[in-house]
Amino acid sequence: MKLKKIFILFFLLFLILSSKCYCNNGLTLTYPIGGERIKEGSTCIITWDIGDDNSSTVRLEYSLDNGTNFYTITDSTENDGSYTWQVPEILSDNCIVRITDNETSDTSDSVFSIVKPKITLFFPNGEEWLRSGFTYNIKWNTEGKVDNVKIELSTDNGSSFTTIASSVKNRMIKEGKISKKSIKVEYSSKKYPTTGYGYVKNLEPK
Repeated sequence: MKLKKIFILFFLLFLILSSKCYCNNGLTLTYPIGGERIKEGSTCIITWDIGDDNSSTVRLEYSLDNGTNFYTITDSTENDGSYTWQVPEILSDNCIVRITDNETSDTSDSVFSIVKPKITLFFPNGEEWLRSGFTYNIKWNTEGKVDNVKIELSTDNGSSFTTIASSVKNRMIKEGKISKKSIKVEYSSKKYPTTGYGYVKNLEPK
């Protein structure tokens, strides 16, 4: 009798494990799965494991409120394991992605964040000695979608600023460093507010 009970228990355990294994062989979202900080307006590659899924297409959606509401990324895309997503310009710390075929679906394991683009100034970044009348290249790096940058100079440790360049793209075209024909505009943001100019007196070259 004991052996029979043990056999039944093992058989039930086998059925449970087999059922779990079968389910895990379907679609599995692999990015984003949670904890990521993705820049608004940037390009994100959503990836998933096809497993034993035989569907030719999948549906992709995203949520900004941890699954309460979902918005369509694409109604139908090829079930090939990846999709390039243009991240919306909406900030949220409660985002998830959902992938669905005809029978199964999977979502991010936990929430990820859509955050503002980031600009990091490399040069000048402090402690440099720059000579008056000389030309220097200002260098920076951007993360996320940044169409234009505004460069300003302060000579009073940030109390006031004077504009150096309000549109780097237009200046580079004017100087012949890039061709206007080589630029493809995918999105046009609102223009910067009108720039104010100030006057600095008693400057002496050093």
